[in-house]
Amino acid sequence: DIEVLNRRGGITSPRPGLSNVTVIGCDMREATSHPLLKFMIQNEEFRADVVVSELLGSFGDNELSPECLDGVQRCGILKENCVSIPQNYTAFIAPVSSSRLYSEA
Repeated sequence: DIEVLNRRGGITSPRPGLSNVTVIGCDMREATSHPLLKFMIQNEEFRADVVVSELLGSFGDNELSPECLDGVQRCGILKENCVSIPQNYTAFIAPVSSSRLYSEA
């Protein structure tokens, strides 16, 4: 079975035909307050084997990514050998220059 945490609450059910997927509307930082997640925390065999995260903001500024992932790691919902995808990332900013934009400004 697959449990999906959706912190924004926009998706409440999986696509048709995905009967083994449960969408949980919950902020990862507050995982201990949800009944199903409490059950997973209390029963090690039901903890997460894999965490897949897409937490980049609209500007690529990681929009609470460290805070959210840290919260889910600390709450006890993950197995000790849980795999995280991605394992790491690097956010950076680079200057952009355009002679056309400079001349039109």
